[in-house]
Amino acid sequence: METFSISVLLTKDEYCSSAAHRLPSLGWGIPIGLFLMLCGVTVWLLELGASLTWGFLVIGVTAALFDSVILPVLVRGVMGARFDRTRHEAWHLTFSGESVTVKSGRVSGTFPYTLLTYAEETVHYFNLDFGAELSLCVPRRALAPWQITALQRLIAV
Repeated sequence: METFSISVLLTKDEYCSSAAHRLPSLGWGIPIGLFLMLCGVTVWLLELGASLTWGFLVIGVTAALFDSVILPVLVRGVMGARFDRTRHEAWHLTFSGESVTVKSGRVSGTFPYTLLTYAEETVHYFNLDFGAELSLCVPRRALAPWQITALQRLIAV
């Protein structure tokens, strides 16, 4: 891999989107939501009350949409407020064949790829985590096409 350097200052949207995308999926929303909706239909068929039917249906739909819609919207709002409160600095990143060197006002160090605990590529950015110490969001807008290819090869390893 050829060595290259970039400087990145994340936008508010990139910061919020990256944080929302890193959320683990709980996995319980759809099964519980479907069960509650089925309970609502059963209550409706047995004619036990419209308010009970609607209660089951509304709670079921909310549970089913929690992981994929509701939680990311809440996280984006919280992270947007955090972004507005803090001062952000540009990250100077140097990618080489063995490691990534990070320099900013608060962080400075070289992190070998063997310490990479999480790597993913999305349509707009690359997320790279080096343990609990460092989480990098590298937006595609800051990369040339050959640099994107180089990072894709890094993540595939």
